[in-house]
Amino acid sequence: MIAEFGLRQKDLIPIFKTESIVSKVLSGQRKLTVNHIAHLAEFFHISPTAFFES
Repeated sequence: MIAEFGLRQKDLIPIFKTESIVSKVLSGQRKLTVNHIAHLAEFFHISPTAFFES
């Protein structure tokens, strides 16, 4: 979705608080928290369930 919306990692800092956390989440080194999922869902205007594996 980041590429689809034309965003950069820096654009997600308000959600994750630091660019290093953004980087770790995007690379799979760190998992999303419930708080991250809630903020991402609001940011992208989608359901939080979109962030859970099926």
